[in-house]
Amino acid sequence: MRTLHEIAAAALLLSLEDRRRLVDVLLLSLNEPSPVAFDDAWGEEVERRLKEINEGMAASIPVDIVFAEAHKLAS
Repeated sequence: MRTLHEIAAAALLLSLEDRRRLVDVLLLSLNEPSPVAFDDAWGEEVERRLKEINEGMAASIPVDIVFAEAHKLAS
């Protein structure tokens, strides 16, 4: 694997536009949630939704209806 110094030196040889794109890619990668954070967030969301269903604040939709509607929208 290349060292940080080698990568930086190679990046400096890129055109100005390519360096801008590289900076954008790197900055975006810093803002992405980690897989663990993503899994935790989805776990919390699932628990919240189940609580709403169990308390009668939300209703579930049968899967066959969901797929039928999705098929209509895709057609």
